[in-house]
Amino acid sequence: MNRFVKGLRLALALVLGLPFLVFLLPIFLVYVFVERRAGRPLPFDFKALWASAFDRNEQTITPRSSPPNSDAVFRSNVVENLDRATRDDLNQGGADPENLRTNVKTIGIALVTHGGSPLGGEICRNLARLGYRVGVAWQHDREIADGIVTTIRQMGGEADALFLDLGNPDKIQNFISEAEKMFGGSPDLLVNNVAHLIPTPIQDTSWEMMSSALQINLQGPMWLALKVAVRMTENRGGGHIIHVMDLFGERPLKGYLAYSAARAGLIMATKALAGELGPKVRVNAVAPGAMITFEIKNEEKEQGKASAPPLWECIPQVQPKAVISALRYLLDAHWVTGEVLHVDGGRRMFQIGTSPFLG
Repeated sequence: MNRFVKGLRLALALVLGLPFLVFLLPIFLVYVFVERRAGRPLPFDFKALWASAFDRNEQTITPRSSPPNSDAVFRSNVVENLDRATRDDLNQGGADPENLRTNVKTIGIALVTHGGSPLGGEICRNLARLGYRVGVAWQHDREIADGIVTTIRQMGGEADALFLDLGNPDKIQNFISEAEKMFGGSPDLLVNNVAHLIPTPIQDTSWEMMSSALQINLQGPMWLALKVAVRMTENRGGGHIIHVMDLFGERPLKGYLAYSAARAGLIMATKALAGELGPKVRVNAVAPGAMITFEIKNEEKEQGKASAPPLWECIPQVQPKAVISALRYLLDAHWVTGEVLHVDGGRRMFQIGTSPFLG
């Protein structure tokens, strides 16, 4: 009886396994050949699978590797550079940024535009904690940028302030050249953190105002991304570009026609650049809800634009910590490109006319 059962099991195994051996195995081998020839990693680490199946001492399977030439400058997982306690805090989003000090090895060069803004400053400090040498770009706020640089250096990090005018292509090229000279290499990461709210109410605007809004919020950041991507590819083998957006690229803001159009354009530019530059350079965006600062409040009050909505009174703010968490995710998500990561508490889902903050 035992022989009969064993024979039945063997026959069943042959019936089930024969189609795989005859049809599926050759197809799988062709797939492996094509993927290898294209330079892409396989979905499995066969050595680790074999070890986990037959070696009792191997307890884990090696995770899927990142694509070659994509983010080649990032040393596997940037969080691995941190001590265990700090890493756990970061993963849980619970670490107090003010209590963290830079005690990690340098993993690359990061450039952050509008680094003197409240959000830009937080981004610069957090990138320094992760081990980046940070270029803090400024245009009108040199003293604030210098203060951020001083803070980073006191933490034990490396940073310098760099002038950048996104309305001038020559100034953009000078910014890149100065950064490479200052840090001794091309950037691994560009964080395009620019949002200049220029009111363009349809009843009271001008060609110059509209051109300025489009140039600063769309053409300049896109040109900078293109030029930096060239340097990343030539000298680093790859890199990562992150645009910091807001919800107004998908839900237009009343009184800010050109700004809303520019943000929508930068969302599409993010996706187009990802297709043009991949797989060596990843391009993503973070789209938080409105982050209205006291500087913006005062600027708009001084302009006296009565036709524009009082942003600081009607838009709930998104905390910088939420944006920082999204940036950390994208830094380590080596297979994510061409994506817009929304960090707005679901506010983009309001329809125009029903939203309490879109007018």
